[in-house]
Amino acid sequence: MKKIVLSGVSVIALGLAGPAFAQDNGSAIDQTGDSNNATVSQSNAGNSSAIVQDGAVEGAANDANVVQDGERGFSGINQTGNNAANVTQSAGTFDAVSVVLQDGDSNSAEVNQESGRNTASFIDQAGDDQSATVLQSGNNNLSGISQTQNSNTANVSQTAARNSSSIVQNGEEGDVAVVQSGRANASFVDQDDNTDRGDVLVVQSGNRNVSVAFQDDDDSSINHDQSGNRNFASTDQGSSDSTSTINQSGDANFAAVVQGDVSENQTSDIAQSGNRNTAIVASQGVDFRGPRPDNNNVSSIAQSGNDNFGFVNQEAGDSAHTLTQSGNKNDSVTILGDDSDAGETAFTVPTGSSATISQIGNRNASLISAAADNSAVFVSQIGNANISGVAQIAGGANNFAAVEQSGSRGLSAIVQDGSGNTADLAQGGRRNESLIVQSGNLNAANVVQGGRGNFSTIQQTGNGNFASVSQNAAR
Repeated sequence: MKKIVLSGVSVIALGLAGPAFAQDNGSAIDQTGDSNNATVSQSNAGNSSAIVQDGAVEGAANDANVVQDGERGFSGINQTGNNAANVTQSAGTFDAVSVVLQDGDSNSAEVNQESGRNTASFIDQAGDDQSATVLQSGNNNLSGISQTQNSNTANVSQTAARNSSSIVQNGEEGDVAVVQSGRANASFVDQDDNTDRGDVLVVQSGNRNVSVAFQDDDDSSINHDQSGNRNFASTDQGSSDSTSTINQSGDANFAAVVQGDVSENQTSDIAQSGNRNTAIVASQGVDFRGPRPDNNNVSSIAQSGNDNFGFVNQEAGDSAHTLTQSGNKNDSVTILGDDSDAGETAFTVPTGSSATISQIGNRNASLISAAADNSAVFVSQIGNANISGVAQIAGGANNFAAVEQSGSRGLSAIVQDGSGNTADLAQGGRRNESLIVQSGNLNAANVVQGGRGNFSTIQQTGNGNFASVSQNAAR
């Protein structure tokens, strides 16, 4: 999958010394040595240009420049050393293809395709301190960039409909920036092997955009920025001290984040505006193979609009999750703690996790399961027909849960298993129902209900428990 659009590059490179297909004009240049310069300018239909510059791996400093104006243009450049390649296929060059192969350090490649209809660009660089830039305008464009080793940069800008960009970087300190505008754009970025301190930025505007990014080493960041309808963004990070940011505006957006497998100090931020958005972070802090769980992860989801859904799974300790939803029919499911696995003998019960849920609007629902010690859960719901459920089980010493519901027909259930737990529940409105179940010693339950027709049930097992219920009928 890492070489999605690059699988044919090596085959194309074999034919660089001759024309790639039938054409009116054909040019082939082969240079050996340092400080060479090759310039090709072609105008007509069916042009073909092949440039081979073979210099020393270090200090070659060769330049290759190709300008094509006409339909069905092909440009192939193969360079060895510290070289520069520039390709311009103008607006009249429909169905143009550009291939640039560079081997060595400090190479640069820039491709500007101004045409439309089935245009493609392939760049493959091997070495350190490489840079690749692709500018495409028109329909059905395709760009593929593969960079190996350290400190490489890749920039792709595409306009119009049905563009696609695939970038693969293997090495540390790689930078990727992709900008797409138009309909049905897609971007795939892979920094998945020895890519410490890698940065990815994908900006998409238009309908039906898709962006997927992978990172597998530490101190890295992924940023998705999408505007339009039916966008999709995904982040997969298996590393420590990394961040993922997803911003989506429009209808029916979907975002999924996975930060696991050696994932200490991960941060995930998702912001969605519009109707029927979905955000999932699953999971943070999952490393059953290691000697301990991966702690100190932070997750944030902010949704505005109707029919939003948020799901979070943080399977480690000292982690925090915040969710804010405004609008109707919002849902939230949060799972904290539980980093247990068959074969694990230590650190199976994380500690110190927290969740803060705020829902504004009608028919909101929140379900939280905090299987961790010394955890804290806060739920605030404003609107009618809200539902909230909190469960803290496994170890469970000194856990705290607070739920506040404002409006009519709210339903809340809190279950705590362990010693020294505290549950605070406040409900405003009419016909609220409350259920609190606590097992263990020194538990405390406090229920405050306002309005008529409320019902409260508290069940405590153990010694030294405390229960308080205050129900006030509205006058």
